[in-house]
Amino acid sequence: MCIALIAPVSGYLSEKTNPATMTATGLFVTMSGLFYLASLNEQAAIWQVIGSQVVIGIGNGLFQAPNNHSVLSAAPPGKVGLVGGINSLVRNVGMVSGVAVAVAVFENRSQQALGQVAAAGGQFAGFLAGYHTAIAVAACLAGIGAAVSFKRRSYLQKSA
Repeated sequence: MCIALIAPVSGYLSEKTNPATMTATGLFVTMSGLFYLASLNEQAAIWQVIGSQVVIGIGNGLFQAPNNHSVLSAAPPGKVGLVGGINSLVRNVGMVSGVAVAVAVFENRSQQALGQVAAAGGQFAGFLAGYHTAIAVAACLAGIGAAVSFKRRSYLQKSA
């Protein structure tokens, strides 16, 4: 829902400003929402979970349209369709790779936690440990992406 509301606005703004600034901002907001989500425990209120999801959705909305704009505007007019297809391919490979990394991190960390906890609630503790670690890794990757986008922003300003 948040992506649907924010993406058109961020797409419009990316045409008026440097799109790399918008992508860096979106990734930073996403990172913040992910870190907040990773900090929640089993006593978290539903509004805290919803709030973190809203922040993540806003971040994704701020990121997606400006990122597509910067990729497609860099293509020569006769190659926009080809570049759009490659952009879609890279996005899908990124999503599949992200799921694979998240599952690997989750399983590794939850198995470690299960080995350390012998109590009756050990499975739930193992699940939470794996979940929090996977979300924190995703937040770190979003932070790296934000830093790269921010660096690209300064490069685009120099070349413009």
